[in-house]
Amino acid sequence: MARIQDSLKRLWQAKTAARKCLGDTLIRWTPTVATLIGGIWVYQQFSLSGGTDWTLNPSIETEVLRYKGDLALVVVHVRVKNPLNKVVDIHPANGKFDVRIKKTPADQASATVIDPDDDGELIAHASLLPEDGYEFLPNADFDNVTSVVLPTGMLVSITADIQYHDDYVSVSRIVRVKPEDEKDAAPPSSGRRSARDTAHAK
Repeated sequence: MARIQDSLKRLWQAKTAARKCLGDTLIRWTPTVATLIGGIWVYQQFSLSGGTDWTLNPSIETEVLRYKGDLALVVVHVRVKNPLNKVVDIHPANGKFDVRIKKTPADQASATVIDPDDDGELIAHASLLPEDGYEFLPNADFDNVTSVVLPTGMLVSITADIQYHDDYVSVSRIVRVKPEDEKDAAPPSSGRRSARDTAHAK
């Protein structure tokens, strides 16, 4: 009986020692393995796949001013925020920063979905990217302005596209070309809006 108890005790001690050895090994090598895996991921992401870690958040605001006769001046503000702690450097060799204005179709049936990217006649296009490029500094906001003369009463979609390498982000806004001093005032309790914002990243 004593011999059996002694054998069980030795077996238990051996298992305890093995567990301790395994635990010490895991503790010792876990940081190294994690660093190795992280290095492989970074190499795969940036060296092999050509990935770029960037994020820009664009938005569009417009002003419609009286110009002359039945024409209005549509002032387009494309505001861009860089939320990251790194510079996003876009230049003509690796990207674009464009504004497109399309005439929204006026002959569609009720419940027809109109996509600002695909539908409508392109009536104006402008590049907001200087020849020497654009540096979007970390955690900063930028306001880029362009303008176009359009007939009053026209319904248009305004889209800003930012392309960086093979990725891009865009934002669109639907606008009725009507000078600010001609817009009907909404009732105090009304939630009516004169424009609709849509944004998507692909």
